[in-house]
Amino acid sequence: GRCGRLLLRSQQAERNVFVETGRVIHRRYLLQRLIKQGQICAVYQGVDQLLQRVVAVKTAPASYVLPYRAAIQMTSHFSHPNIIGLYDLIAEPGSLYIVQEYVEGDDFAALLQTQLTPYEVADIGCQICQALIYTGSSSRKICHGDLTPHAVIRDRTGRIRINNFALPSDLDYFESWSIVGGDGIAIADDELPWGQQSEGRQENDTRAIGLLLYQLLTGRPAGATTVEPPADGRLRFLRTVPPELCETVARAVMRQHPQHFTTVETLFAELSALAEVLETAIPVPVAAV
Repeated sequence: GRCGRLLLRSQQAERNVFVETGRVIHRRYLLQRLIKQGQICAVYQGVDQLLQRVVAVKTAPASYVLPYRAAIQMTSHFSHPNIIGLYDLIAEPGSLYIVQEYVEGDDFAALLQTQLTPYEVADIGCQICQALIYTGSSSRKICHGDLTPHAVIRDRTGRIRINNFALPSDLDYFESWSIVGGDGIAIADDELPWGQQSEGRQENDTRAIGLLLYQLLTGRPAGATTVEPPADGRLRFLRTVPPELCETVARAVMRQHPQHFTTVETLFAELSALAEVLETAIPVPVAAV
């Protein structure tokens, strides 16, 4: 849609203003170190000097105040083990600061460099589904809309944590992956407010989960931190991936598949049953006598 494309142009044109570490935001949050500098946002590790706890502080240009404020208002009440908690939102001239729970762990780039078992990938899919089932329930009715690799982290206990709910979709990412079973459609219902639930948005999120799992199950060079969509739009899984898992991911990704998943609940049911089978198939090491 036109609004989404204008937003994308704005994203590409605007660079986040670098904030020096050591600065205290709102007389409370001390920025300690830069964790990540993205195209739009920078993320810092900081400390809440009032409550004496470690936090993550995301900074964005002032032009993003409206969509970010709307997203925070929609999602600030979320409380789920697979969702990163939101603490505070601070608007200052020239910048916006989102204070979040700090999660130590592996981002998606690190997961791509890890030798994950088929069970682990199915379990990652189950955990993402659980977060989205929670937010999409009848009492909340919120879709994610921007479920890209940047939204996923695995903490030190192996728990998947999801971020960035109800933010504007990364059109560049979804357009590039639309050639893979997406019928050339990046996102559905882009005229609706971000985060608002619809059948099209639910299908978008379900397919987005499939795309993430596919990236973990396809071949890539050693040390690769990203996966590019195949130019011919065909899914290619590693030979070690069980056919049942390949089929489940294909059903999530390919819109023309006769058994295409259109809801997170149906994908979760399939993945959880599959994860149970894959877990029992993992050989248990026997201690030497």
